[in-house]
Amino acid sequence: MLPEEKCPFCHTIVPAGATVCTGCHAERVVGIQQDAMKGWGIVAAVGAGVLANHEGTSLLNALGWGLGAMFGAMVLASVAFRNQITWRRLKLPN
Repeated sequence: MLPEEKCPFCHTIVPAGATVCTGCHAERVVGIQQDAMKGWGIVAAVGAGVLANHEGTSLLNALGWGLGAMFGAMVLASVAFRNQITWRRLKLPN
């Protein structure tokens, strides 16, 4: 269960267990967000691919190392940040 917490946007107290702020409708998200997880995966894939290609391996082997590193980094990031609480507020149209 999520603890009681103050909304970082409007400073309304959000009760324990609630996922949406009643003041500004910001959403409380637990775990790593998808865009951050993709970023970790891309960095790992490029790094592994460059290192594998630098060692003189074939392009296909370098792609394999890159894909393996990407999925590995995404899994590790999702496990490492599974208890992280972040806030997200949708931009309202003007």
